[in-house]
Amino acid sequence: MSYPHIRRQVRLGFLAMETQAWAGAIGHAREALLRDERHAPAHALKAVALDRLGLTDEALHAIDLGLGLQPRSADLHHTQALILFGLSRYEQCLQATNRALSLLHRRAPRRRSHLYGLKAACLWGLGRGAEAREIAALGLSEAPDPQLREILRDIHRYLD
Repeated sequence: MSYPHIRRQVRLGFLAMETQAWAGAIGHAREALLRDERHAPAHALKAVALDRLGLTDEALHAIDLGLGLQPRSADLHHTQALILFGLSRYEQCLQATNRALSLLHRRAPRRRSHLYGLKAACLWGLGRGAEAREIAALGLSEAPDPQLREILRDIHRYLD
C-alpha cells in the first residue's frame, strides 16, 4: 500500500471532475481502490463521478461498498445524502445527513453548515417547513454561512 500514491490518485480524480472528465475520475478512483479498498475518499470520488454520468444505481452501490468498509466515514454518508437528495429521496437523505452530522467533528464548521443546509432542504422537501427553519437556524448558530443564511431567508419567505 502506497498512501502517497492513493492520495495522489484521489487528487487527480477530483481534478478530473473539475473539468467534467467523469470517466477519468472513475479511473483514478479505481486505481486508488486497487491499492486500498478501504480508502473512503476514493469511494466517494467514484460515487460522485458515477452519479454525474447518470449511473445512480452504480453510484449508490459504490457508496454502500465504501460504507461497508468504513461505516464511520462522514464523507461517505455526506456523499450518499447528496445522491439521495438528487433523487428526491428526502427521508433517506435526511437519515444519511444525520449520520454524517453525528460523525463530523465540530471543528469542521463549513462542512457542518453544508450538511445543515442539506438537512433543511430535505425537511422542506418532506413538507416540514417549520423544522427546516429550525435546522437552518441551528446551522447558522454554528457557522455563519452565506448559503445557509439564504436558505433560511427563503424558508422564512415561504412560511411567513
